[in-house]
Amino acid sequence: MLTGIYSLQTEKEYRATASFFITESEKPSNALMGYASMLGVDSPSNIESLLQNVLDSYSIKLNIAKQFETDFENSINEYIQKNPNRNTQEHILDYIISSKLKLHENFNFSINKNNLFELSYISNNKNYTTMILNTYLDQIIAYNESLELSAEKNIITIVDPPRTPLKKHKPNIILNLVLSFIMGCFASSLFIIIKHSILNQNKT
Repeated sequence: MLTGIYSLQTEKEYRATASFFITESEKPSNALMGYASMLGVDSPSNIESLLQNVLDSYSIKLNIAKQFETDFENSINEYIQKNPNRNTQEHILDYIISSKLKLHENFNFSINKNNLFELSYISNNKNYTTMILNTYLDQIIAYNESLELSAEKNIITIVDPPRTPLKKHKPNIILNLVLSFIMGCFASSLFIIIKHSILNQNKT
């Protein structure tokens, strides 16, 4: 019962996904090697390995935070009032990344065995789920244009574009109710067994 009530009170979360392939040249360019060194990658064998570091880098998170800064003006003003010593642009962007967009924990990516990149983002705002993923895709293109990571102009081929989720990702009320019922049955059975054991001991 408590689990069910908790599920109804918990803030809804939505999840969007996107997937794409990378078009790469046979050999990494000098610009690719230079940027790999800047990211701390010793010897990138292909663009996929470098792109993993780009997606995981703090710099791409900063670029995304800058694009959503105006969306959080009121929250930023409150943050500055509470933290007057953290009013620089760097502090504000870090606040957006960590507390508002939560990119460290809510954005994820993986690569399957066919080298298909799969991105996902979770938010309590269903529109942000697609907006953030589209911004990541735009950033990949922008990185390629400015750093010439690939000789290919169209560095990515999108297979599944981000779509606004039609239903919430969490909480799963049905699953939580089922788990609550199972745990309730288990607790009741355990109580009966313990009570029966105590009664038998008292009789002896």
